[in-house]
Formats: sequence, structure tokens, C-alpha cells
Amino acid sequence: MAKNYKERGETIQFVAPTALLAGVVVLLDGLACVNLNDVQAGEKAVGHAEGVWNVPAVPASTANIGAVAYVTAGGQVTSTASGNTRIGRFWQALANGETVARVKINAA
Repeated sequence: MAKNYKERGETIQFVAPTALLAGVVVLLDGLACVNLNDVQAGEKAVGHAEGVWNVPAVPASTANIGAVAYVTAGGQVTSTASGNTRIGRFWQALANGETVARVKINAA
């Protein structure tokens, strides 16, 4: 039996760079995760790096199911690539005016 297996890799621990609320998208050197608990800057935090999440969206953004999802510097999800960081795929269509997007984090 292999002895080098450590964990499933669904969550990742990190030190919060700023105060973070539970449910916000956090980028760790390009790896997207959803913060699980409210934490203050400098505290240990846990992010979930897999799964489908409801996250804040840019209200003027639209997307089809399966489209690539990006996050803005302000932490809102959008379908606009320019100036934003890829975080996964839209798991549900996003209509103009909606403020919450359903996104599969780190989907290829």
C-alpha cells in the first residue's frame, strides 16, 4: 500500500492576508478557493478548492452554463477574461442583473 498519500486535497489551509468573510473567493497564487469561516488578517483560514458554490457576481455579467468563470480584484465573478483571474466554470447560466453566480471552482 502506498505510504505517501496525505489527504483528499479538497481544502487548503492558509494565513488570511486581510480580514475575510466566509463564502468569499480567495486566490492563493492562482488557486481559487472559497473561504469557509470569518477570519481576521493574519489568522489561519481554510479554503475549499473544489465543488460548486454560489458566489457574488458582477451584476452586468452574463454567462452560459459551462462558460469559463473569472474573478475580479473585488472578488466578484464575471465572464470577462480581461484583467481578471480564471477560477472555474459557470455551473448555471448567469443573466444580466443577477448578483449571485453558481460556479464550479477550479474546473478545467
